[in-house]
Amino acid sequence: MIVEVQQGRDAGKRFSWPVYVTTLRSQHKCDTALLVICPDRSTARWCERTIHLGPGGAITPLAIDPGRIPLITDPDQARASPELAVLSAVAHPAR
Repeated sequence: MIVEVQQGRDAGKRFSWPVYVTTLRSQHKCDTALLVICPDRSTARWCERTIHLGPGGAITPLAIDPGRIPLITDPDQARASPELAVLSAVAHPAR
């Protein structure tokens, strides 16, 4: 899994993201996905559009925005799901 924070639209990413995915796939000989963490819904919708590579080839990034990540403030809940607590802290930094 490749995880990247994307603050806004960057047309160059539509060309570099497939390189990230295929390079990691080649190096580790496994399925690979790209998860893009976005500050807002509009950016996430742009990021999750399928990138067509040519006949029969495409990569579809997974994109999440703060609306898709629950706010974790309870320490017991954070201990029970530390990975979700980390995503929550990234998605909701002001809280």
